[in-house]
Amino acid sequence: MATTKYKISGHEKFAFRDGWLEKGIDLLINNESNLDEEKYLDASEFNKIEAADKLGVGSNMVKSIRYWMNACGLIERNGNKYVLSKLAKIFHEKDRYFEDPFTWWVIHSNLVNNKNDAIVWYLFFNKIKVDSYTKEEIVQELKKELDALMGSGYSDKSLKDSVDVLIKMYTKDIKRKDDPEDKNICPLAYLNLIKRDEKGYANQQVGINDINSELVLYELSRMFNGEKTLSIDRILSGECGINNIYHINRMVLNQLLDELESKEYIRINRTAGLDVVYDENIPSTEEIVKNHY
Repeated sequence: MATTKYKISGHEKFAFRDGWLEKGIDLLINNESNLDEEKYLDASEFNKIEAADKLGVGSNMVKSIRYWMNACGLIERNGNKYVLSKLAKIFHEKDRYFEDPFTWWVIHSNLVNNKNDAIVWYLFFNKIKVDSYTKEEIVQELKKELDALMGSGYSDKSLKDSVDVLIKMYTKDIKRKDDPEDKNICPLAYLNLIKRDEKGYANQQVGINDINSELVLYELSRMFNGEKTLSIDRILSGECGINNIYHINRMVLNQLLDELESKEYIRINRTAGLDVVYDENIPSTEEIVKNHY
């Protein structure tokens, strides 16, 4: 049995809300530092009594914000401390109020790629191969995956709580016509990856007009990671593949790959049915995000 520890809980049963992640970043930045590297504060700030007042939320929500910042790649371990990631600093400088949809797609990608700290999100997007489902069906499918990974080393209640939070994060309430100005809605709901209907839930395909090649480049930067070539099948449907994360089909992926090839980031070989992509000049994930803004 694997000994890796996977985190199922920690969100305090809260989906993160509009403004939470931005406030979390602000909390860890000394207002007088002018983004001086040495004057960033570490994540122990979340444990201080005054953190709730500074963030304008309750104490349980403070814990939740810290959890989501870690799960979404906005804080990272540095020795025995958690500090702001390079990505968080780029967001703060270039899109401080998270107004660009690209920012939210990157946040979503970081979350569903985070196997250790957001195992339910990782498994839901990567392992659950159904297009329509009820919440109860998702719990049962995830339970099979978790049993294979962890045996009995998790709580059924924690799993159900996390599924509740996941569904809430990615869906809008069809009964009450969600208001885009409603600060209680998780911004990931507006990515339209999951739709809600009277019977349950269904995955939604994302079209060419809803996504851009920079996001595919962001994923390729993760995937290559020392590899010289990747098959288009791997890029589309492999672990943390483009279809898994963004719900785009092969035709849309090929269009976006062609665009990246025209910009000389990659080279594609489709002769003799190879369908192989070569890394020509793929930047780091941080460079890709910075260049976008």
